[in-house]
Amino acid sequence: MAEPLELASVYETDRVLNSTPLSVSVEVQYHGLGCLGTRYKALGPLQPQQLAQVLQQQLDTLSRVRHPNIVQFLGLHSSAPDLPLIVHELLPKCLTQCLDHPLPLRHSLSILHDVALALNCLHHQAIVHGSISAANIYLTKDMTAKLFEVGTAFVLRAVQCDYLQPTTVTDIRSFGTVMQTVLNSTEDISTASVKELVYSVVTRCLQADPLDTITLLSSIASILSKLPSRDVSSPLEALLNRHHNNFVSVDSAIDPDPPPGLTPYSDEENPPLLNRQYSISQLQDGFVEWRRCADLPVAVFQAEATLINGRVYVGGGNTESESTANIIYEYDPCSDNWRGLPPVNVTLFGLGQLEGELVIVGGRSGVRVSDLVLVFNHLTQRWKLSLPPLITPRYSTTCLCPEGALIVSGGLSQAGQVANSIEVLAVDQFTWTVVGYLSRSASLCYPSATRVADSFYLLGGYTSDTACSVSSSSHCAALSTLLPSGDLNPYIWHGLPDTPHKQATAATLHGYLLSLGGCTQPYTKPVHNSIHAFSPSLNSWELVGTLPHAVCHATAVAMGDEILLIGGWVEPGKFKRSNAIYRGQFVMQR
Repeated sequence: MAEPLELASVYETDRVLNSTPLSVSVEVQYHGLGCLGTRYKALGPLQPQQLAQVLQQQLDTLSRVRHPNIVQFLGLHSSAPDLPLIVHELLPKCLTQCLDHPLPLRHSLSILHDVALALNCLHHQAIVHGSISAANIYLTKDMTAKLFEVGTAFVLRAVQCDYLQPTTVTDIRSFGTVMQTVLNSTEDISTASVKELVYSVVTRCLQADPLDTITLLSSIASILSKLPSRDVSSPLEALLNRHHNNFVSVDSAIDPDPPPGLTPYSDEENPPLLNRQYSISQLQDGFVEWRRCADLPVAVFQAEATLINGRVYVGGGNTESESTANIIYEYDPCSDNWRGLPPVNVTLFGLGQLEGELVIVGGRSGVRVSDLVLVFNHLTQRWKLSLPPLITPRYSTTCLCPEGALIVSGGLSQAGQVANSIEVLAVDQFTWTVVGYLSRSASLCYPSATRVADSFYLLGGYTSDTACSVSSSSHCAALSTLLPSGDLNPYIWHGLPDTPHKQATAATLHGYLLSLGGCTQPYTKPVHNSIHAFSPSLNSWELVGTLPHAVCHATAVAMGDEILLIGGWVEPGKFKRSNAIYRGQFVMQR
């Protein structure tokens, strides 16, 4: 069992959010993010060793339970040795606070549906909650329900001995009581058919059969899902709501309208760019015409970049100051302007997209490595915790972004070792899946990645977090092997001939994999300005052009027939980063 993540820099506030005979929950601040911290009170009959054993059982359970309708466990803060602080995400309110006023029917049914799904998830894993009540059901701003205090049953069993031992049946019956309370506070439950249906479900809960609790919960979730539920808006928001996730803002405020001058982007405003096909010999007979663009606001190397709706997003790289390493910059090629997005709480993150939305994955905050996945909402200009966390926390990772999925490969783990698992988030499943593991030669951090047709490629990178471990290897993986299939595949990445230079940048143009620049030895001169294309028929790298200047560890994005070359390291011996931006296009000889 993996150890729960030990959190540093957690500060308790005086705001008490919940108090029971067993525990007290307060608001805490973790790296500027409001969180919920719970500490058990001194439990009379338990000796310190017994208490530690009981808490370890609960923490093991919290570490392995991930569900969009269960309050997300973030880690442990050992401010007091015997009574550590258990840290969760902070949600706006609990269900008890909403029962003072009548609830719309669609909200009531949606809440009960979400709780049924959460309980179903727990009981499928033979986990008893033990304390189902309105006070332990928290709600997001869009009224998505999340179950809190998972694992309380371990504490209750230890404290209560043989008295009122919690079981799956007591969970179901407690859920029936919650349903009855919610429906009694529902304002428009006057339709006879709806009323009869939902109260029949309550009766089934209160009379739960010990042998049929999982089937019962599954049927309850199915029944409630067919009744009126919450509204949805954008495609991604609809997708998330369909899987009962939430949009939790890193900044608690939500703006109803976009800031002045900003409008959501649409595909109609940014038609697809051309990408003509040429042969290797045609590329060699032509030349690359480069023009300088507006400089990036910061000098950076080893950055990540992605193209969404005609705009380029750059971030996650090494900058000269920590104050700029947590900012993603947006580039508009039409106006040749950059702007910074709101900063995040991590650096060295992976950058990608999912369903046309900007996503950052993992990263590092101080010594802590993150497993969080954040989505940027262009409408509110806020970062949202709206996707499930990674299975393995990692930083300096690479994101691959096929349609309908987000793939994370490589990077460094909390222990500073290369994370060799390949994780995939498929939108139709809404959960991370390990589809395979990188071979030793392909286990890389800081790799440069790109896609050509139905294959993904990794170039260069490091085989460990040391200066002398730089690689000139290149690897290819078919898209079909990177998507969840039910079987682990240890041979996803296949080796290609080494790139001509180390620390080269991967790019795609005219249907070819390109290797841009690089250096002969890591962190030393000479730095190269060559462009090589990989020829599948020859199984070799062919020189096809030159860059506007010598550079390694740059970032590149293809925009139709053009390449956008971003930053990089221009003088390795002097640790000089670049903020230069160039747009290049192959010009063919007539």
